[in-house]
Amino acid sequence: SFASMSAWLLLLATHCSAALRNPFRAAPTHFDYIIVGGGTAGCVLADRLSAASKQVLVLEPGPSPAAELKIAAPVALTKLFGSEYDWGFRSAPAPGTAGREVHLCRGKCLGGSSATNALLYLRGTAADFDGWGLDGWGSEA
Repeated sequence: SFASMSAWLLLLATHCSAALRNPFRAAPTHFDYIIVGGGTAGCVLADRLSAASKQVLVLEPGPSPAAELKIAAPVALTKLFGSEYDWGFRSAPAPGTAGREVHLCRGKCLGGSSATNALLYLRGTAADFDGWGLDGWGSEA
């Protein structure tokens, strides 16, 4: 909502990395581009545009993750759930989850959900691969 936009943290990004180092420097009064969302794509776009000497404003809700240990240490991923760095989204109840809602961790800080990604990995079981019935995709392949 427009009311919640007033609570958004405004980060000026000449380069997103510079914004992380000093997000509260004096802001210019004119911007060539305004990017809403400082996730991965927003930061890359801001970096590319600012490399061409453009004034870029990145709007991103939530606090800066620069000095947050919970973001720097992947083992602390679950500490981010429901925190100021998480939107707190939940799925709709579904038959596949026995009617439960599932927490959907979505980053609410500079870097977006990339900042809350712990690079989790789970190898499929042999039954998963064998059940596909595709040549070259069995568990023995």
